[in-house]
Amino acid sequence: MAATKITDGVIGDAEIITTKINDGAVTTAKINDLGVTTAKIANDAVDYTKLSFPAYETQSGNDTLTAADYGRFINCSGMTGDTTITLPSAATVGNGWWVRIIRDSNDVAEKVTVSRAGSDTIRYGSDLSLTSLLMVGDGDYLDFVSTGSGWLAMGNLTVYLHAKVNLVSGGQTISNATITKIAYDNVEDDPHSAFDATDDDYTIPFSGQYYVTASSIFQTIGSVNYDVFMYMYVNNTNVEISHGGGISADSGSQNSFNQVQLSGIHDFVKGDVVDIRCQQLSGATRNINDSDFNGELSTMTAWRMVRLGNRR
Repeated sequence: MAATKITDGVIGDAEIITTKINDGAVTTAKINDLGVTTAKIANDAVDYTKLSFPAYETQSGNDTLTAADYGRFINCSGMTGDTTITLPSAATVGNGWWVRIIRDSNDVAEKVTVSRAGSDTIRYGSDLSLTSLLMVGDGDYLDFVSTGSGWLAMGNLTVYLHAKVNLVSGGQTISNATITKIAYDNVEDDPHSAFDATDDDYTIPFSGQYYVTASSIFQTIGSVNYDVFMYMYVNNTNVEISHGGGISADSGSQNSFNQVQLSGIHDFVKGDVVDIRCQQLSGATRNINDSDFNGELSTMTAWRMVRLGNRR
C-alpha cells in the first residue's frame, strides 16, 4: 500500500495510533508553531519511560566532552594520575547546555583539571576569564553552564596552603626593630602550586574569602621577654598586624620563648601576592625556630590559608 499524505483538514479522534507512526516520522521541523497543544495530547500519553534524564558516569582518565554529555553527572573516580576534562565548545552546544563534574573522595592524590575548548572563557565567582579550574578536595564539584559564548561555573572548589619553617641550625635571624619576611622552607600542602619558594609568598589562584592563620616563636635568652609582631602583607602593603610576648616553656633548654600569632578572614582577588613578616624589639638579633627549641616548638612557625568561598 502506497504511503498517503495528511494535508489540511481534521483528523478525528483515535484515527492515528502509535503503531501507525514510524520512528522519526515526526520531527520539530514538521510541526508548525502551536500545532500541538495539551488538548491534543491524551492524559498519560507521555511518561518518564519516554523521556531522557541526566545520566551518571565515572571517568578514570582524560576525556573531551561532547553535546551528548548534556546534563550528565561525571564522577572522576579510580584515577591512576591527574586527569583533565575538556569542555565542549560553548557555541557548539549552545546556551543552557550544562554538566556537573565531581572529584571522587576516594581518590587521595589525583587532581582534576576542567579546561575550556578553544578560546572559550570560564567565569567562577568574580573571576571572569579563567581558562581552567583545578579540583583537589574530597568531593569537590563544579557545574558548568554554557552561555553560548563561554562558561559559568558554580560549586565547591578547595584551595589551601600549609607552609612552615623547619628546625634548622641557628634558625632564621631577625634583626632588632626590622620587619622581616619569614622564610618558609617546608611547604607541606600547596596543590595549586601557588607558593613561590624563592620569594616566600603566595599568589592567590582564585578570588574569594580566605581564612589565614600564622604563628612564630622567637629565641629568648633566660627569662628576658620582649615585644614581637607579625604582619600580613598583600601586594607589599601591610593589611594586618598582631602583637605577642613571652611565654614560659615546659621543657627544653630554653626556659621561655616569645610567641606571636595572627589570624583572620580576608577577601582576596586572583593574583594578589601574600606574604608573612615579623619584627622583634629585643635590642639585639634574635632567631625564630632556633636550634635550642625542642619537640613541637620546632614546628610552631607556620602559615596556613584556606579558601572559604566566594568574595563578600
